[in-house]
Amino acid sequence: MMTSWLDDIEKCEIVPLVPTSIEQETPAELSKTERDDERLLAVESKILEESLNVLERVPGWIELDPKEPEKMPEGWITKFGEREATRRHRIAQAAMLSERNAPMGLHLHRDIVEGVMKRRQERGTNQKLNIQVVQIPIQHATINYTKQEVDD
Repeated sequence: MMTSWLDDIEKCEIVPLVPTSIEQETPAELSKTERDDERLLAVESKILEESLNVLERVPGWIELDPKEPEKMPEGWITKFGEREATRRHRIAQAAMLSERNAPMGLHLHRDIVEGVMKRRQERGTNQKLNIQVVQIPIQHATINYTKQEVDD
């Protein structure tokens, strides 16, 4: 004999729709949320720092010869070391290109910096302040004066 789904209803547990104390946030959960926020902020800061490091190399394009952009400027290897000089040279070459032809990486780093800075600015202005406004009523004083003439 086959059982219907109606027979199984009696075996089901009734679950209340109102949130119980278990479902509400506890201090432990809040600290976990705060830890997650701190971790996200740390990751955000690391990504921002990496993007800023790339973008700070962009002005190096001024030192490149427009007729020979593949030639590294003199003194860069001595000043920065071979690895850093090569990085700066690649980024400077990319910065010489038009906006349309520039590598996607430069656009990506620029967008990251703009987005993070904008978000941090918004975060700074939308902070909740713990301020209580108190109004104290003051009675206005009436001043009575008499008009007097003054002799010169």
